[in-house]
Amino acid sequence: MQHVRCVVFDAVGTLIHSAEPVEKTYASVGRRFGSTIDQLTVRRRFKSAFREALKSQHDLKTSEEDEHRFWADVVASVFTDTDHKTQTSILNELWQHFATPSAWRLYDDVVPTWNSIHELGIGIAIGSNFDSRLHAVMSGLTAGSHVATVFDSASVGFRKPAREFFLQLERSLHLEPKQLLMVGDNPLADVQGAIDSDWNAQLIDRAEHTSQATRSVTSLSQIFDMLAGSH
Repeated sequence: MQHVRCVVFDAVGTLIHSAEPVEKTYASVGRRFGSTIDQLTVRRRFKSAFREALKSQHDLKTSEEDEHRFWADVVASVFTDTDHKTQTSILNELWQHFATPSAWRLYDDVVPTWNSIHELGIGIAIGSNFDSRLHAVMSGLTAGSHVATVFDSASVGFRKPAREFFLQLERSLHLEPKQLLMVGDNPLADVQGAIDSDWNAQLIDRAEHTSQATRSVTSLSQIFDMLAGSH
């Protein structure tokens, strides 16, 4: 990694996590609109609906409208005991909730690692399968940090692992593929997508779910150690 000039971090699961379990937030909002679906059911349905919504994005093209539709499909699949109008109201409240920094938390190792990476003279950016809400979220959570640019897939026009996503970041950052390191928690979207685009890539597995045979780190501080050792 001796040629790395910028580290691009995924957001959710890598830098940030929801302030409370997603199923708790969903169930709470649902109750306010008359839904009686409990947290365990919400959790099961959410995971299934999220997977199905991802499957529908065959070409990985996306936009702000597409991302909104994505979450509308998830909400509709979760709250089957409500009508379309109510589901729209639930979606709108959830959409606004997750647009606020208070709905999210930074992992404790983020800012210290960023400070250390910055001292190496290496740039920092964020590249996430998210929408325009991510900018306000990260700005609120990382005020005064060293992040140069936040790239969300809705604005880029493609979701990871599309080659077009990584190509757009290369152009915007004015860097060659081998000068970029992608760090994320998704083996396909973050790691394989980056490798297929000739980037450097590193998987982070905070929950230590991957096998020992998989080369992953469990903390961002390990990313700094790797970079410092090659500079």
